Amino acid sequence: MISTIDIEKKDFTKAFNGYNKDEVDNFLNRIIIDIEEYQQTIAKLKSEQEALRDQLSEYNKQQGNLTDTLASAKNLLADISESAEKRAALILKNAETEASTIVSDAKVSVANSTRELEMLKSQISHFKERYRKMLQDELDSFQDDSTIFLNEMDQAFIPASMSVQKVSTYGSDQKTDAKTSKFSQDNAPKSNMNKEIDFSYLNDNKGTKVL
Repeated sequence: MISTIDIEKKDFTKAFNGYNKDEVDNFLNRIIIDIEEYQQTIAKLKSEQEALRDQLSEYNKQQGNLTDTLASAKNLLADISESAEKRAALILKNAETEASTIVSDAKVSVANSTRELEMLKSQISHFKERYRKMLQDELDSFQDDSTIFLNEMDQAFIPASMSVQKVSTYGSDQKTDAKTSKFSQDNAPKSNMNKEIDFSYLNDNKGTKVL
């Protein structure tokens, strides 16, 4: 490839009626200048081309990194999504198990409470019956003691002539005994002790409290 130096050093032989030397030199000088400009332009373009190649290489590298990053992000997202689904399923399962346990415990608690309530009702019923019987027994005993006491009082207040008078005839004895008995009955205090007390209120299912 011819350079500007080659053109400057080029010598042409002289011939008769040849080209005008000055015109040739001027033209060569112009060629030299143009070639220098072309060479500078080519060098600049080469430099720019090299820079563009470097940029392109960097862009390609960045694109590769972005592609790898995008792929990693997709994989991570898939893992997170799968993990989230598994965690959600586990949480749901645990919640269902806990709810089932709570319901089961509640049923057992209700059953126990119902059983305890029935036992308590039975105990109260037995207590009422036992208390009623105890009161009835005490009342019966009191009535028996009262009857004996009243009979003794009747005998104490009967006149001695009526209690010690002896009648020889059998009919007189019966008459005397009948009078004595009638006297005792007529003078005995009026009492309702022989009546049984109504304990039906003790069996009141509304839970009436007996003091």
